[in-house]
Amino acid sequence: MKKLRYILVFLTFIYWQGSELMAQCSQCKAAADQSRDSAYSFESINTAVLYLLALPLFLPFVVGGIWYVKRRQALKMRAEGQNPEQLV
Repeated sequence: MKKLRYILVFLTFIYWQGSELMAQCSQCKAAADQSRDSAYSFESINTAVLYLLALPLFLPFVVGGIWYVKRRQALKMRAEGQNPEQLV
């Protein structure tokens, strides 16, 4: 019963805030309004959005890759009988 209550509160909150969740950022909206006729401006806005999207998606792969390499080195050192604490 408690779980259903939390779900209903959450859905009600999302329903009330739905119109605000669809809003654009002010800089993108201003740039789009300023130059409606230029195709270049829309292309640059799309490029900026893709850059903003790529960073949070790319960052876990970089961190995961570094972790993977360090882990493999530690396992290799442990197999050779060395102290893996020297990697840090």
